[in-house]
Amino acid sequence: MADLTKIYTGMSTGPEAIQNNFDAINQTVENMGEQLNQLQWSDIKTDGLITTDGWGLLPANRNSGYQTAKLGNKTAVWFHPIIQRLDSNFNGSKTWFILRVPHNISPIAYQLNGDIDSRRCWNYVADNGFSVSAIGDVVKDDNWVKDNLYAISTFYLAN
Repeated sequence: MADLTKIYTGMSTGPEAIQNNFDAINQTVENMGEQLNQLQWSDIKTDGLITTDGWGLLPANRNSGYQTAKLGNKTAVWFHPIIQRLDSNFNGSKTWFILRVPHNISPIAYQLNGDIDSRRCWNYVADNGFSVSAIGDVVKDDNWVKDNLYAISTFYLAN
């Protein structure tokens, strides 16, 4: 955090103090950019990811899972699992929780949403994990096709 000078009415070097504060803030922002460029990401892991019945998760050696990096006192997470429907097609007319995440990488946000393609979406809901469903009123028997691979990709800060 930038070390700023308190500004008050009538101070003799007010304009200079204000300029010094702006310079300090600019330097802090520049330093943050350097820190972001130097993040050390972990190897890809699947530790603690649990799929529900009928769904599978590709292993880390297939670039499926998550990576973490320390960002100050927070953990940045790049979450990029690749899921697969294992037993039969899943009709997306209902929501199905497919992937639980360990507490240490659960998002700070209570809900994250994303599109997989024009018909399918994923959601993250706190304490339940990731779910899949159809988007809008496009519901077909092949919404989530057996043996197809589906990638979820998002970046967030963990608890």
